[in-house]
Amino acid sequence: MLARHSDMEQTGCSGTPCLSTDGQLIRGFTLIELLIAISIFSLIALVSFEGLRLAGATQERITQARTRQAEIETALTIISNDLIQLAPRAVRDASGSLQPAYIRNNKSASGQKNTRYASSYPLIFTRAGIMQMGLLYEHGLQRVAYNYDANTRQLRRIVWPVLDTGNADTPRAYPILSGVTAVDFRQIDQEFKEHLNWPPADTNIHADQNNQINRLMYLPYAIKLKLELDDLGLIERIIPGVSVPYHPKEQPKDKSTAR
Repeated sequence: MLARHSDMEQTGCSGTPCLSTDGQLIRGFTLIELLIAISIFSLIALVSFEGLRLAGATQERITQARTRQAEIETALTIISNDLIQLAPRAVRDASGSLQPAYIRNNKSASGQKNTRYASSYPLIFTRAGIMQMGLLYEHGLQRVAYNYDANTRQLRRIVWPVLDTGNADTPRAYPILSGVTAVDFRQIDQEFKEHLNWPPADTNIHADQNNQINRLMYLPYAIKLKLELDDLGLIERIIPGVSVPYHPKEQPKDKSTAR
């Protein structure tokens, strides 16, 4: 009996509500207080989780935007590097026919290509400044083409291993830009006129051999590029051609017929 009384004195509780050392009543949390505390902590946890989720989603969108911007800038750089190094070098196709150094085939409203030169690519040209294994090959020249695939919405760059292509020369195609809904190249001549096709059909050239060669080497003064992207809309660039572009030399007019 004495031992039990001694234990009660040590704990301060003898079946009645516990008292603190200063005589104040010690009470626990009620059920309502516990529910309120749990609700507050749950709300804090929910807000924190939502904040972390939004931060993660924002970071992901930023990463995607940076990746997309890098893809677009890389594609524009590749196109610019190709077009600012145009070379006036005509080539021979698989049939042995001479093809101009720069060909732009733009379909007319009727769906037919409005050009006298046959090409399966909307844009094909000869460029300079190509290096392989640290050395220039083929005098640094390369045949390059661009093609748009509407099914995959990709802009592709095509290159040939040699300039004068044969039946056994298979080109290599590389997609350089995705999400493309439309692409257009407009050629600008020395008089700042735009042409859908190149060489332009309205150029006055006589049919002798020298002028025919000049026509094959005729390069645009500048190229206007239009890219329609599914996420960013329209992008336009004007890319300068070579500093001194080759152009057809017209035959001098007969002064005796001039009025």
